[in-house]
Amino acid sequence: MISLNLLPEGQRKELLRARRFWIVVRQATYASAVLLFFVVILVSINALLTIQLNALRDVGAQQQAQASYQELQRYEEKFKSINAQATYRLKLEKNHLFWSHLFLTLNETMPQGVTLSTFSTADNAVTITGVARQRDTLLAFRDKLTVEECLRGVDVPLADLVVRENLQFHLTFMVTEECLKRKTY
Repeated sequence: MISLNLLPEGQRKELLRARRFWIVVRQATYASAVLLFFVVILVSINALLTIQLNALRDVGAQQQAQASYQELQRYEEKFKSINAQATYRLKLEKNHLFWSHLFLTLNETMPQGVTLSTFSTADNAVTITGVARQRDTLLAFRDKLTVEECLRGVDVPLADLVVRENLQFHLTFMVTEECLKRKTY
């Protein structure tokens, strides 16, 4: 093939320059497009990482809030338990009967010569059995118990008073509930 070049030398150089210019422009456009593509990818990755970071921060904040909530729940459970124990103790104290005061009264009123062998209670009723050296000592003990404000219905069966000396006795009486609930007489 034969090619004829009919263009003058100046125009031919001009066309070569124009062709080279458009090649450079095309290559610059391709390079710019590739560069723009990578910039878009980097911006997208940055946006995704920012979203993930915010999500992780939210998750961390929720976990911390959850831990705080669980700790608060533990404290509430402890408070409920302590309150239940305190309520139980208050109920016990409210219904507690102080029998020690009765024992102090028996100790103070019991004359020499009277020995107690058993002491039993049923509700507020008290039964005492024992031995008295003399009948008069037992009657004095009964009279002292009768004048006590917290004791009601002090009774010694007549069958126990038949013998004058070394008599076995059964003494029954009621203790008022108000006296049993007081801490002191």
